[in-house]
Amino acid sequence: MAAPDHRGVVPVFFWFVLLTLPAMAGAQTILNGYFVEANGILVMEAESIGTFPDDWKNASTSTAPDLDLSRGEPTGGDYLSWEGAQFFDDPGVSVLVYRFQINNAGTYRFRWLSQVGFGTDTTEHNDTWLRIEADAFYGEQEGGSIVCPIGYDPAENDCTGGVPNGDGGDGWFKVYNTGANSWSWTAVTGDFDGHRIFARFDQPGLYELKLSARSSFHIIDRIVLSSDLYPNSPTSPGIPESEFVPDNLPPNPDNLFNDGFEAP
Repeated sequence: MAAPDHRGVVPVFFWFVLLTLPAMAGAQTILNGYFVEANGILVMEAESIGTFPDDWKNASTSTAPDLDLSRGEPTGGDYLSWEGAQFFDDPGVSVLVYRFQINNAGTYRFRWLSQVGFGTDTTEHNDTWLRIEADAFYGEQEGGSIVCPIGYDPAENDCTGGVPNGDGGDGWFKVYNTGANSWSWTAVTGDFDGHRIFARFDQPGLYELKLSARSSFHIIDRIVLSSDLYPNSPTSPGIPESEFVPDNLPPNPDNLFNDGFEAP
């Protein structure tokens, strides 16, 4: 009996991947409201995005096998974890958009509380794509070296510097933690020569912080932006989440947009 002829037959899985990935790449889940900076500090719990699209998970749905709580529970009792395919070269997949209001113009340092959720190698499963829509978004070492996101638009990002070692594109930084088998506040870009992350806001107004899927099981708890105006430690677990102002928009149960948004 002759073997069946499969020429011209496209497997169903192929079509699933072909149809699903472009949709994920173009989709944004946008926070239904915005957080408010006060006195030089902005605090957002990563899970406050509200809707968990695609393979983003929170504590109740995560399957991260190596979550370490020896240093305490997540600050808000929950966290965020990407648990789908890894996108090492493709920023902009399944984007989460956090909107926030800056009241005090200036330069803010970005930090997050995160950890590796899979395995014990602290150089794997330890990063996520980051983009902050600000007047300037850049990485800087204490010695003064500055890097700009690969592929950024100079009309949108007033950054002057080199490029970070490693991956990047379309104005996104690969941001990673180091030595984080448990909770760590490290957040740097540039392989082997970490640059801290900064955003400059020249005037009060509404801005965006975006996360995009990269490594699976990188667990993100809390996100903080702070300026020199804030006199205390911005990583203190006792700081409450910033004030949240909900949108007065029509109900949108999926909270899913493909073409960006206009601020209210």
